[in-house]
Order: sequence, then C-alpha cells, then structure tokens
Amino acid sequence: RQTTMGPGLVAVALFLCWSAASCVPDALFLARCRAGCTSRGERQKCVSECISSTKDKPGQCPKNINRKFDAASIDSCSKDTDCPGVEKCCFHAQGITCQIADNLESVEGLPSIPKIMKIVEREKSRSAKVRWQTDYIGSTPVIYVVEVRHHAGNEWNPHKLGSWVVWNKTNKTECMVKNLVPGHFYQVRVAAVNEIGSRGFSNPTKPVSLDAVPEIPKHPKNLKVTKIGWLNGTMYGVLSWDAPESDLPIQKYRVICNTLADTLEVQQATVSNKKTSYILKQLKPDTEYYIQVHAISQFGRKRLKGENGSIHLNTTLKKSENYDWKNYFNNHFKHNKTSGNHGLRSSGFFWQDGKLQSHIVWKPLTSPHSRYLLTWNPTSSCNASSKHKKIEIKSQKPTNNIFNLMFNCKYKVILQEVSRHVRKLGIIHITSPPCEQYKGKPGNIFC
Repeated sequence: RQTTMGPGLVAVALFLCWSAASCVPDALFLARCRAGCTSRGERQKCVSECISSTKDKPGQCPKNINRKFDAASIDSCSKDTDCPGVEKCCFHAQGITCQIADNLESVEGLPSIPKIMKIVEREKSRSAKVRWQTDYIGSTPVIYVVEVRHHAGNEWNPHKLGSWVVWNKTNKTECMVKNLVPGHFYQVRVAAVNEIGSRGFSNPTKPVSLDAVPEIPKHPKNLKVTKIGWLNGTMYGVLSWDAPESDLPIQKYRVICNTLADTLEVQQATVSNKKTSYILKQLKPDTEYYIQVHAISQFGRKRLKGENGSIHLNTTLKKSENYDWKNYFNNHFKHNKTSGNHGLRSSGFFWQDGKLQSHIVWKPLTSPHSRYLLTWNPTSSCNASSKHKKIEIKSQKPTNNIFNLMFNCKYKVILQEVSRHVRKLGIIHITSPPCEQYKGKPGNIFC
C-alpha cells in the first residue's frame, strides 16, 4: 500500500493484518525474509514462503507481564509473526498478547541497533542524506529499514507527528530521503535486520526541516459546472474542482463568482477543506459569469492564499439544461440533515475469536477507489488498561468490525477518508453491553 507522508513524499507502508493470509507482514519481518533469501534461487518464491511461515522471533517473552486485564481473557495473537517489530506472542494467565522481547542483546548473530551519525539537509533538492554505523561483523547479509514520520507547522511539536512509514530498505549504511516539503518537521530511524531477526529501531533523529518558506497552494484544477437546472427563473449548478498541490494542509477554499458586465455583482463563499464543490445559486439568465476558486493554507500566523483556478460560464448556452433542483432541495438537503455522520453506525455487538466486537457500517463514497480509516478508543468513563488504547484499521469497503472491546464501556468511533489528505467523515459514540449479557454463551467468557 502507499501512504502519503506529505505533498510529494510517498513511501511504502507495511501493515499487520491479523487473520488475513493475503496481508503483508510488518517491515522488520519482511526484511528478515528478504535477508534470508538474498543468495538463493527463485528469490520471490523464497520470500513468499517465508512470509507465510510461523518463524519464532529472537529473544524471550517477559517473565513478569505487569498488565491490568479485564475479566474476559485476551487473545490478540497466535504466533510471533502476528506481532509488530520485535514483539513476541506471549502466553500468560489472562491470555495471549504481543510483548516486547527480552534479552535481545544476548542473542548471537543479531546485528546491533544502528547509530545514526549524520543527517544533512539539501535545500535545493528538497532532500536529506542520512548516514549511520553499526558494529555488526557477521557474514550474513544485513538489510537496513529506514522509516520516516513528520508533521506540518512552523514549530516542532512531537504530539502532532504522524505514524512511522517505511521510506527505504537498503544494504548500504546511508540513504537519501527525498521530496521533503518546506513547512514540515521530519524524524528518521533505522533498524538493522538479518535472517535471524532484528534488535529494533534506533532512537529517532532530532527533528529536521528545510529553511525554505512553504509555497502557496497551486491553483485548483478541472473546474467544471454540472447538474445545471432552472428554478424560479434563475440557474443553479454544482461547481466542482480537484484539490490543488500544496506544501501545507489546505484549511479552506474561497469561491468568487461575478458577472463580466458588472464586477460589483458578486457571489462569495468559503468552503470547508473537506469539500471540493459548491452550489451556485440564483444565476441570472443570458449572463456571462467569471468564477474563481483558490485554496488557503496556514503557516504559523501567516495565511497563504493560493493561486486562482477559474472558469467562464455563460447561462445563455445552458437554457436547455433541466436538472431538478426543486426535488433536490425538497429531499436531498433534508436527508443530509439526518445523515451528517455519513451513515456511520453500529449494527450490533458480538463475541468472536475470544473478543468482544461490533460491526460498523457507513454510507460509501461515490468513488470506487475510496479508502477508509476507522479509529476507535475508550472514553475516560472506562477503566481502560494500556492494552485498550486507540486502535485504527484501514478498509476498502464501507463496513468493518472493531475489536478488543471492553464490556460496559463507551467508545468514540471516528471514520475518515484516506486520500491525498485525510478527511473526517463522521464520529459516533457507542456503549458496549455488560459482560453478564454473554454469560452462559459459548466462548469461554468470564465475568
């Protein structure tokens, strides 16, 4: 899959997918498989067989797992390869969970954690060169996994950082991180992996940013007016556009519509960054209009007004258009008022695979290529342990199950569209049933 790290900066991100044979393992396990297959014939077949294997990870499970579990048992993994990074699948009194491996420093043959020596920004090429060193002297091939995370803004704020994503995999002790964007802070970390495994990632570098000032947003493209129709002698239509390229996240759009005959007769509107369309209302017949759209971003206290995208519209040429706006206003707006969360809802709770789960559904977007991000976490009213922190999953379909739920707990569920920029679609709160409701049912449920 591809994850956009910022305008122009795209990296391959590898996600864990429990109980899905078609999903790719996390970056360190994939690198381990590739390191073990570098000198063998039919490498791709070798890597595929390794990915589907149940290899144990180096190190041992912690002897004392100091966690506060719910009354119900927790089974979040069945083998080491279900767990990310250097975590192992560990058995304990309350269930089976992923835990960071102990005693990795004593495992022979594992490459040491790299030490990043230098990171040099190159303003002209919008890139940075990263160098590191390791004291590994073994004979087996080593692959270095380089990950990057970032946030937009004019001041460093670690709380705004996004997730780590894989930027590069190399057998060298340096790499170029390209397509850095002004107005963003970046961190880099590196892990060394061989066929035995890895000791994990280095400490993140100090934040790096380019000195250049972020550019203003480019002009919106593909402006067009569709769904043209007449109501009470005036014309209505939907103005739409494609989101422009921008160094910084778009805050909002500004739409300006004026007649060429009288520039003082102007329609102006501010449009949310979540939308790329606007309904033009009450345009006069036999009139030519000049319509402009520009994006606005923010850098600290400075507002960056983007380049204008524009289109001409002559209502004289649109007299035969007959989109039914009367029906639209009577029905569509009324429907939207009752579906502001994009139809996001829970269709019920159930117990499966040793977990309390809920089936979440929502109204699909019009594009068949839409991708969704579903996030849920317990509210402060729940007695949540560290196990029950925020969880997120990606989906291509307008439905998914949320899992690892606690009994009798209120959850906040957020639905977002994942495209060039993340767009929030809806938020709901759901409350899980009490444990007693499941007493006597199959599934080893203890209340």
